[in-house]
Amino acid sequence: MSATPDRQSITSYKLKSPRTPTSPGNVATLRIQEAIASIIELHQKWIQAADKGISYCNAIRNTKKNILPQSATTDPDPYPENLQLYCKNLMVMVTIMEDVKTNALVAMEKIKSLNEFFAHQDVIGCTWNYRKTLDAVEQIISSYTREISLRKFVAEQIGHSTTLDHLTYVAISWNHGIDIERERESIIRMMSFEYKFTS
Repeated sequence: MSATPDRQSITSYKLKSPRTPTSPGNVATLRIQEAIASIIELHQKWIQAADKGISYCNAIRNTKKNILPQSATTDPDPYPENLQLYCKNLMVMVTIMEDVKTNALVAMEKIKSLNEFFAHQDVIGCTWNYRKTLDAVEQIISSYTREISLRKFVAEQIGHSTTLDHLTYVAISWNHGIDIERERESIIRMMSFEYKFTS
């Protein structure tokens, strides 16, 4: 009896060759991680713009509240200088959000361009495969699109409100997409975990 096992008795497993740091699969995975990191960083800018937008909406509402009751008795300037400044700043927040979406689209295109290096079931995060990663990015961008249209409407309308009811309705509408936000925040948190980033 030999001390070495018999070759025929050993089950042969299909082994993949180890990937070197410069192999296409590793490089593609790194590119996807860079794109995800970019999306997470861009999302922080989105949150900041949304929060500042709330402040500008409140400032506009407070300024307009003081003007609207007087307009029935006197003829004050319906667009005082500070109101115009708040409205312009609110529109800047919308522009920042549009830039975030545009840059997220660029990151998504980078991920899509790496499709050939992965089978859809290849795990590239902790548990996510290529398809799940791409779906998550597409959901984030879709939510940005829906929110931008709503917030652009608010930014265009809030300064022109002629009644307190309309003013309150438009100001509150800035945060109307709270369900959209909640779902997106959940995706961002999962993505941060999958790719070991802190958001």
